[in-house]
Amino acid sequence: LALADEREAKEPFNAILRASAAGELQALIDFLDRYAPKDVLNLVSFGVGAPTSTDIFKASEARSMAGRCDIFLFNVGPDVHVRMLAKRQGIKVRQYDVFEDLLREMLKEARLPHAVYELRQMARDREDPDQETGALDAVKH
Repeated sequence: LALADEREAKEPFNAILRASAAGELQALIDFLDRYAPKDVLNLVSFGVGAPTSTDIFKASEARSMAGRCDIFLFNVGPDVHVRMLAKRQGIKVRQYDVFEDLLREMLKEARLPHAVYELRQMARDREDPDQETGALDAVKH
C-alpha cells in the first residue's frame, strides 16, 4: 500500500482548462506557470469557450496513460452532449465562476499546499490592501 501511495504522489495531476475569455484563461495559466511545476500539474490542453467532445477524448487518453485527468471550466459549461460523453468516459467536469475556487481545487488535486497558501495570501491582500504580506507583489513582478 505504501508503494502505491508513493507512486501516485509522483505522477502529475493532468487537467484540461477552458475559460469564457482569453484574458481569464491567460490569467489562470500565468498563475499556474508561476506556482505549479509542470511535472506536478500538467495542462493537457486549454482553450477559450465551452468544452468539446475533443476535450473529453483528450482527457480520456491522458487518463489512460497517467491515471487521471479532470476538466476545469471557468465561466463556461458543457452542452448536454459533452456532459453525457464525459459521464460515459468517467471524466470529471468541474465548473467554477470564482477564479480562486478553480485555482484552489486544481492546486489541491496536484498536491501543492504551498501554492494554495500563496493563493490565500493574494486573496487576503486584495481584501485588505494595507496589509503587507508581499504575496500580491510576487505575482505582479
